[in-house]
Parts: sequence; C-alpha cells; structure tokens
Amino acid sequence: MNNRVNRNRLIEYFIMLAKIKSFSGEEKEIASALISILERINHLLVRDRKSPGMSVSIDETGNIYAHLPGNTDAFRPALFCCHMDTVKPEEEIKPIIKNGIITNENKGILGADDKAGIAAVIELLEIITENDLPHGDIEIVFTVMEEAGMAGSKNFDYKRLKSKNAYVLDGSMKPGILAKAAPYKNRISIKITGKAAHAGVAPEEGISSIQVAAKAISDMKLLRIDDVTTANIGTISGGTGENIVCPEVFMKAEVRSHDVNKLEEQTGHMQKCFENAVSFYGAEAAFNVQLLYPGFSISETDYLVQCFREACIKSNLEFGTCISGGGSDANIFNKAGIKAAVVGIGVNEPHTERERISVEDLTATTDLLVNLIKTV
Repeated sequence: MNNRVNRNRLIEYFIMLAKIKSFSGEEKEIASALISILERINHLLVRDRKSPGMSVSIDETGNIYAHLPGNTDAFRPALFCCHMDTVKPEEEIKPIIKNGIITNENKGILGADDKAGIAAVIELLEIITENDLPHGDIEIVFTVMEEAGMAGSKNFDYKRLKSKNAYVLDGSMKPGILAKAAPYKNRISIKITGKAAHAGVAPEEGISSIQVAAKAISDMKLLRIDDVTTANIGTISGGTGENIVCPEVFMKAEVRSHDVNKLEEQTGHMQKCFENAVSFYGAEAAFNVQLLYPGFSISETDYLVQCFREACIKSNLEFGTCISGGGSDANIFNKAGIKAAVVGIGVNEPHTERERISVEDLTATTDLLVNLIKTV
C-alpha cells in the first residue's frame, strides 16, 4: 500500500461528500463543494509547485471538467470519471465508521456510489500536489444524472478531451477488478388500450387491458434469456376500480444484451407477444423502444486493461476483469470514441440501506489511482 495516501483526509473527504444530498437532477450543492475543493488544490499547485494551474469548469448540463496539464512527457494523459448524483436518499445521510466499515447510521443509502470514487480522485490530486509527483495530463469528469439514464455524460462535450482512454470509478467490485464489457439496453414503454364496461352489469361489452397484458406476458420469455441477454417487465399499472373492466394498462420493461442482434431479437419477441394478445382480444397497443445506452467490449490485451493490470501489481492488488450486467457512464464514453472501462471501488449493496464501503477499499482505490497515472 502506498503510504502517501492520507487515510484520515480521504475519509474526511468521503464523509463530507456523502452528507451532501445529491439526488439525480439536484447536484448543485455537491458541484459547488467540488469546485471549491478543486480551486483550493489549484491554488496550492500554482503557489507551491509552480504549476501552470488546473482549469476547472462546469457545463450547461452541470458536469464538472478539470484538466491538470502534465509536468512530464513520460506519461500519457489519464482520464478519470465519477458521477455526482445518487439514487434518492430516504433520510439525512449520517456516515459512521465501525470496525473499519463506513455505513449510514440513518435509514437509507450511504452514497458511496459514487462518492467513494470522487473522494479517491480528490485525494489523488492532493497527493500529486503534496509530493510533486510526475504525471501526464490528468483529466477529471464529474457527471450529473448518471442514475437517471446517464443524462450528464450523454450531454458532455467530448471534443475537449485529450485522453483516448478513461477509467470510470463506479464499480461495486473489489479494487483491482475492471469491468471491460457492459450490455446494450433497450427501455420499453407499453400502453394497452381496451374498453371500459361495468364489470357486474355488462362485462362482455368490455375489453380488459389487464387480461390482454396477462396473456402477452404469459407467452413471453423473460428474465435470464441466455448467457448474455436478460429481459424484465418492471412496472405495470392501470385500472380505476374493481367494478370497471380495465380500459388501459401501462407497463415499463427492459431488455439488456451484450449482443446487439440478440437485443433486437428479444425486443422483437416481446413486441410480437403484445401484438398477438391485442389481436386475440381486439384491443390496441402502443409499443415504444428507446436504446438507453449502447454496449461495449474491450479486449483483455488492450492498452487500457494492461495499464490497469500493471497498476494493480504496483498496488499489491489482485487483478481481474469481469463483464458487467449494468450500464454506466463508460457506455456513453465508448459511444463517443473514448475507450472506457469501469473500475471496482468496493461499494457493497449500492442503492440499498445496507450500502457500505470499507476504509481499506477506499484507500486501496486511491493508491491504485496513484499508480495508474504512472503506468498510462
């Protein structure tokens, strides 16, 4: 472990950030705090290290971009990305440390997803400043609304980046694990329109949209489809009373696959099931599909992965790769032409009231970043 990581300062940064509520679309407070921190570090860089300074800006969407020019030509640019938003907390977040584990004393999330990543990046900048570490260009992107379909990264201006590779600190895996692939995802909205009727007086005059939906779903392949494809009906709502034949049903569904052809095949299968059910009962249906994000896959031999492997060796971490079942800003970076993979930061059970992270993993992630800037 690199003894230059200031564990106490790192923990203080994390706890300070975790306390700030930053539900998707409500990131102004945490963005303001981060800009203040970055500007303070920049002041020290200019004053103590005769650095040309770190530029810090925030775009119209709310994403923060920081660029620290390199002080040597020995290393390539390094790009780190974290998201500032969280899922909605139930109560005030009150981080506590017990037996080396940080949790929320109150009910609800901790926010380690993704504030543990942010804290590690901030501590990296502190370490660079204190130790005058040699480094190439360092770029940092703190995005908004990642939890709301990656809206922040979808609206970021990628033309301003120098880096061709990016490390997205947003994985629940242990430090040392890199997610080198993630799926495509289709978001599906379905509306079934039947016909209302009195359920006791003249039910035969109605068309139950619930019955139509039930037939469609019962005919449908769902959940684990194959090794690379999943599908789910997530929500269903409709009806106004038990004495009325339900005229409308609304559903939200998704399909994920690492194979774009299988993504479209499963989506088409689900649509066909609804079309058949609607035809059988004489109802109507609207089936809308949105590609929420594209998938990506990076070779084990790629430079991005090999740099990560070397940094893990230097940090005494067990290196490994995995395939993710979820999406992140890395999906959007790859679509924009920036090769990106997801770094495990050790967050356990994110999005739940059991969310937690160990001080050891928080420190290990930071140490890994220190070694990454020396291997790119």
